[in-house]
Amino acid sequence: MGLRANFITHFDLPLVLGLLMVALIAKFIGACIGAYLGGKQGNHAFMIGFGLIPQGAMGIILAFLALEFSLINETVFVALVCTALVTSIVSGPLLKWTLGRETRAAHATNLF
Repeated sequence: MGLRANFITHFDLPLVLGLLMVALIAKFIGACIGAYLGGKQGNHAFMIGFGLIPQGAMGIILAFLALEFSLINETVFVALVCTALVTSIVSGPLLKWTLGRETRAAHATNLF
């Protein structure tokens, strides 16, 4: 799928950063609100938010289909693929960071 577009020629940094920020913020906030409304508090809502950020393979498949049916051009395809890859990569470290915060908070409350 990735060979359908020239990533160097069609790479548009402002478009990639814009899509990436929208994807990260919108999915995180939406998941956190849903988790909070579902009864989760604090770090648990953040963990759910960070866990639902990745788009991964589904995002790449949908971008490929949109490109095949000429719904998007190669520049948008490259931006969507980059967004899917980055969201998949950053989710793990963000979850680890949130779990570390929860562990430190639990140890701090057990000390007293």
